[in-house]
Amino acid sequence: MSRLLMNENEKWNKFIETPLYTKVGKVHSVQEQFFVAKGPKAKIGDVCFVGEHNVLCEVIAIEKENNMLLPFEQTEKVCYGDSVTLVSEDVVVPRGNHLLGKVLSANGEVLNEKAENIPLQKIKLDAPPIHAFEREEITDVFETGIKSIDSMLTIGIGQKIGIFAGSGVGKSTLLGMIAKNAKADINVISLVGERGREVKDFIRKELGEEGMRKSVVVVATSDESHLMQLRAAKLATSIAEYFRDQGNNVLLMMDSVTRFADARRSVDIAVKELPIGGKTLLMESYMKKLLERSGKTQKGSITGIYTVLVDGDDLNGPVPDLARGILDGHIVLKRELATLSHYPAISVLDSVSRIMEEIVSPHHWQLANEMRKILSIYKENELYFKLGTIQENEENAYIFECKNKVEGINTFLKQGRSDSFQFDDIVEAIQHIV
Repeated sequence: MSRLLMNENEKWNKFIETPLYTKVGKVHSVQEQFFVAKGPKAKIGDVCFVGEHNVLCEVIAIEKENNMLLPFEQTEKVCYGDSVTLVSEDVVVPRGNHLLGKVLSANGEVLNEKAENIPLQKIKLDAPPIHAFEREEITDVFETGIKSIDSMLTIGIGQKIGIFAGSGVGKSTLLGMIAKNAKADINVISLVGERGREVKDFIRKELGEEGMRKSVVVVATSDESHLMQLRAAKLATSIAEYFRDQGNNVLLMMDSVTRFADARRSVDIAVKELPIGGKTLLMESYMKKLLERSGKTQKGSITGIYTVLVDGDDLNGPVPDLARGILDGHIVLKRELATLSHYPAISVLDSVSRIMEEIVSPHHWQLANEMRKILSIYKENELYFKLGTIQENEENAYIFECKNKVEGINTFLKQGRSDSFQFDDIVEAIQHIV
């Protein structure tokens, strides 16, 4: 038996449910960013209402009998002695296919339309990663419709891969192209820490009506609290798991996992945990728990595509370094390609899909390696070509053969935002080029 807590902030009423017989504690210290309460008995990640205004908080640390509580929104309404009531951490969202076409807040609130008379369901935010013995082998190709990915960086159904990119190199456009063209049953897209204008532009311009028809978008913008940004990433993953367990092949896209990690670091700093080398102790474990929830089970699959922000072309920052160790590959977008109007600006020589060899035919694998070899040899000798210091002779015949093929390869790797290609046609095309 349960009842909804009524509070001053009506938006929480629809999404937070609490048991009728509640656990209660009291605030005994109010700090600048967090509160300390004695009781109730809780675990890290539990959600509480505090005081007569029912300020929503999360338990972020526990010391003996004391809970450290961080509010979801900045508030001055919490006082010494206020009651602390433990509530359910489940989020209430539209049920089943009623989710499709919806843009949700981190609390499950429908943002892009009126949500009256829609059947609802409860979803748990924190599911454990797939157990090693329940994780199915990845054997099938996940077709994205993007030539450069399907030809040389082929992704498998249930794989998790990162898109590593700086700002302004076409990351959002690439995500939109994949969402519209990929052969997934359902897309779940999490936009974490993006500016409000960028969120609206992505939904309207990159996804459009075509992409939204089979998509659920979960949003926490940059002006929302760090807890809301963490919550948005977890809610999107939980929704993806729900559809996976219904037998679907789900595409989960998160933009960006860097903002998720930054939010976790900020929460840790709020409770006086100092970062070492740009990382806090919990950052790595939280990233692993989140990203390892993608994968393939007997019921269905989640193919995870996570964007990772990089400064310039530096792939060795704390978050990119962590992400590379967790993911099954990385797709690198280069600014130098974007400036040449080479879109998508994917540097295939700097990118890798660790599962590709296991899921494509030996013939396809051989063709991709040959194409990579041609690009690599040309890059090694590009300066000599520009300076005119390399002679075309029998000894350099293969180098000049590579030079003659590079223009055709680069033309093939480019793609317009509205273009889509079938996988078999892509493999046939690279055979003609090589």
